[in-house]
Amino acid sequence: MAIEGDRVLLREYEEEDFGAFQALISDSELRALSVLRTPETEAEARLEFNELLADRNRGDRWRFIFAAFLKEDGTFLADAGFEVLKRNATGGVAEIGYFLDRRFRGRGYATEIASLLIAHCFTAMRFHKVIACCDGRNAASEKVMLRCGMRKEGEFARQRFKGDGWFDELRYGILKEEWMARNP
Repeated sequence: MAIEGDRVLLREYEEEDFGAFQALISDSELRALSVLRTPETEAEARLEFNELLADRNRGDRWRFIFAAFLKEDGTFLADAGFEVLKRNATGGVAEIGYFLDRRFRGRGYATEIASLLIAHCFTAMRFHKVIACCDGRNAASEKVMLRCGMRKEGEFARQRFKGDGWFDELRYGILKEEWMARNP
């Protein structure tokens, strides 16, 4: 599965992507602000990566994680994807997430990636709602959610434990009809 944008291509991970994946999730700044637990060792990264590869073949798939590349030259940009939180015949809810390599921040790539994920969730997966969360200290991620048309649905005080403390979590969401009004 692949999702193509103007500057970015999202495709499912392949074995040869492990080095880029491991380097990205080893970034201490990314790890500090991630709302997810990220692997701490290369062995843990390998286990997580193998799970991502195995996900592609699951019939009851609930997680869709992609490697993001610059279309112009194939440079690895980010880890991004979505998880199915709820699903039934009338729609469902997915949570998107993205980890952008810090060398590419401030150029709109995270917004393009998040926008591609949201569009895919609504058009191909037929969800009725998409949410995203970020650490309350991660102003850049919050701006991405706002640029994508998401609205703040909650601020959860000291929800996430990272390193040596508890930190706030912000949750944003967008309904399909809201997204369609922005993207006719």
